[in-house]
Amino acid sequence: MANSELRRKWKDIVDEFRNSGLTVAEWSRKHDVKAGQLYYWAAKFRQEDLLPASQIQWLQVEAGGSSVSTTAFEVKVGNAIIVVRAGFDPELLGGIVRALGHAE
Repeated sequence: MANSELRRKWKDIVDEFRNSGLTVAEWSRKHDVKAGQLYYWAAKFRQEDLLPASQIQWLQVEAGGSSVSTTAFEVKVGNAIIVVRAGFDPELLGGIVRALGHAE
């Protein structure tokens, strides 16, 4: 699936979720979508809606190791490492990452 097709698919999913009135967990179970993916895309579109296109910056993410944890992941911003667990608040994480990015 091309990147633009993937973005359109997830934009439709996120819009449907936002209009549902359900929690991420409820909507994800009902529609057989991973909650982590829904959190990711919802936060991504929310952030893009807040920023002009000229200010959006993409970061390269490298996954190390031979297995991926489904219960937590780490985000490194400068010298800081943030451990993110299931059920995290994407807006809070975004605020922390922005604050750490401005601190450097």
